[in-house]
Amino acid sequence: MQQIGDYEIVSISPQAQKNANAGVEYLLQHDDSSADLGQKFNAEWIIVSKHRKPSFLYSHLIVHVINVKKRQRIGNLMVELKGTAEKVTQHSVGALAKKIHILTGK
Repeated sequence: MQQIGDYEIVSISPQAQKNANAGVEYLLQHDDSSADLGQKFNAEWIIVSKHRKPSFLYSHLIVHVINVKKRQRIGNLMVELKGTAEKVTQHSVGALAKKIHILTGK
């Protein structure tokens, strides 16, 4: 577990993710199953995401923020990633973190 600001980040192993994921994008489409996975790790929130690359010029990181206790998605977020510059990627990830922070009210 890692503490970042107001958040304790819980890592969920690739194997645990694979076991919970019944198919391609299953967890992204089934909030209840995502909440079950988060509950196994005592998480308040679980973030499920996918990376989509519609063009060689840019890609999207699509994120669903799920309240584990309520078993309900509270937000659908997307950030655009352009190019390969680390500074641009860091900016996009920072923007995503701010949006998650606002959604979760922490």
